[in-house]
Amino acid sequence: MRVVNCKYIDANSLKDFIITNDIPDTDKVLLQIFTGICDRDYISRLLDEIKDLLPHINIIGTTTHGEIMGSEIYERSTILSFSIFEETNIKVFAVNSMESSYAEALSLIDKIEDINKAKVGIMFADGLGVNGEEFLKAFDEKAPSLIISGGLAGDNAKFVKAYAFTRDNIDASAVIAVLYNPNLIVNTEISLGWKAVGKTFTVTKAIGNRVYIIDDMSAQDLYGKYLGERTKRALPISGIEFPLIAKNGQSSNYKRLLISGGNR
Repeated sequence: MRVVNCKYIDANSLKDFIITNDIPDTDKVLLQIFTGICDRDYISRLLDEIKDLLPHINIIGTTTHGEIMGSEIYERSTILSFSIFEETNIKVFAVNSMESSYAEALSLIDKIEDINKAKVGIMFADGLGVNGEEFLKAFDEKAPSLIISGGLAGDNAKFVKAYAFTRDNIDASAVIAVLYNPNLIVNTEISLGWKAVGKTFTVTKAIGNRVYIIDDMSAQDLYGKYLGERTKRALPISGIEFPLIAKNGQSSNYKRLLISGGNR
């Protein structure tokens, strides 16, 4: 496998990049698009340009809140990551919004061909409409051997509209690129980096991972009391900077807890 990345500027510079890096036009190539330009028309034009240059490659993409390439961090840019395989087969699947994130995941699982033979799935989902925990719960129950990587789409913390997309579906709720190759070696690791600070609270009302009451105080009021009114007014954006760490029994689970009342 070979991976090459570039920051998208225009179609001409992309064409030069493809030629210089000898990116073949085959279905053994997976392109992952990460864009901070959260505009449907822009994404559509970008996909058309790429398909004109490489009509046979597989594409999945997501809108973001900050883009990373190498040691550089960008905002409102577009990063293209090409993974070029020799023997691995790639299939892309998508699902549109349904009544629940769990149901959406089940629908996506039903679409995946030979899921028991799949080695890994790279998945992006609408970060505003999909509950990631419930979504992954379905995969854990129905396809426990499938390794999942990826993340939730953002929209520069505007909490208005985020996109997960394929070459042919811009309005998907979730997309996944599934890799098939029994000889493919997949290594995974996680580094959260969060450390608990301050006092310990008790969640006194929650539904799933959505928190309503903490120490008999609304989650918003608690943020205001301990982190200031400015932080409270900035919810749910400020919740990204000050996440809650859930502790169940003697173990600490770094679960994504959602503050009720926000767009998350």
